[in-house]
Amino acid sequence: MNKSQILEALPKLSQADLAAVHAMAGHLLSATMPTSAPDSLTYDAIVVTLNLTAHMAPNAARALASRQPVLFKFFDEYFPGWNKSKIVQTAFLQYMMGILRNNLIKVGVRPTPLIMIKHLHRVPEVFEDSFPGYLNCGIATALILERLSKCSSSGKGSGNGGARKGTTGGASLSNGPTAKS
Repeated sequence: MNKSQILEALPKLSQADLAAVHAMAGHLLSATMPTSAPDSLTYDAIVVTLNLTAHMAPNAARALASRQPVLFKFFDEYFPGWNKSKIVQTAFLQYMMGILRNNLIKVGVRPTPLIMIKHLHRVPEVFEDSFPGYLNCGIATALILERLSKCSSSGKGSGNGGARKGTTGGASLSNGPTAKS
């Protein structure tokens, strides 16, 4: 059966059969996803923030797939343009993961990639704790995204850029705040 025959058959399938095709296609695609897929950008930011080199384990991929949409919805609502380019998105994610990592350390939790994924739902709370009131008045967008945009337009902010241990990469940003501003 070739692609055109498969596409012709799809409209004739029942809802249950379409769901099965969808599940199988998703499974086949997840096994061959390139490392630059949006899911792995978040994971890559976590790994860089923790100064590790690790591939995403299946349990981490499942956890990330269930938690990432809520995180991205928060980013879309409060930081419009956070994903306008891969460089800005990568630097932004690394910065946010640095804030989360610092908070986990502050509360006595040893951050690992899976622990950080399981705490992604706390990013809005942790950001608000680090920058009280910035989300509601719109200052957060101006402070972070404008700085990241300047870094990306000057050629900084892509990859780790030879950052020393404990930094968020070449985005010219610190590991995130260590105390309330």
